Amino acid sequence: MSADPTPLRVAVLATPLARRALAAGLAEHGLDVVADGELSDPDARRRAAHADVVVLSAGDLPDPAAVPALADHVGAAALVVGDTDADQLERAMRAGAAGFVDWERPLAQIAEAARTVARGETVVPPGMLGGLLQRLIERRRSADQALARLATLTARERQVLALLCDGHDVPAIARELVITPQTARSHLSHVLSRLEVHSRLEAVALVRDHDLRASLDAMEVTA
Repeated sequence: MSADPTPLRVAVLATPLARRALAAGLAEHGLDVVADGELSDPDARRRAAHADVVVLSAGDLPDPAAVPALADHVGAAALVVGDTDADQLERAMRAGAAGFVDWERPLAQIAEAARTVARGETVVPPGMLGGLLQRLIERRRSADQALARLATLTARERQVLALLCDGHDVPAIARELVITPQTARSHLSHVLSRLEVHSRLEAVALVRDHDLRASLDAMEVTA
């Protein structure tokens, strides 16, 4: 009689309540829970790197703009467990999750979803797939339009906008670029005009909402 295959190794990174429920349920269904902890804890993520799959709660996901490659952040393929909510699903996919399953599913199905993700396949609730694709298409179209608006900026204006997105105020921008505050304000005024937005907050939102911060730096390299 052949030996049983090695159990799938999973790590659970979530808030304590979700973590306890997931860890106990996945272990009960034959998965080897090798690590658990908070997603924000570097030590927990380091332990999770030894897992085949990391299971996370949708409510604990980082901002996709801050962590664009979730698998790199946690060290393994990521399965997100959340509500049957289109926003949560899109956020998980944009963050780089390999799968999404809703909390209402039996734990046996969540365990099976983890096995599917470990095989390199994608898991998305069938009833939510069409809506997800439409939202991603619309987001891509909107991002392309935003990128075209960024392309109208001069190299200096892109530098100013990048610093603004990084949290710099006018005096800090002036110091960083070795220009006067008045010149920095003038550049910012031109940025708002070219982007057709009414405030610095809108300008930053345009970049962050479409995950275009890295594109600003790339434009500088290719300019």
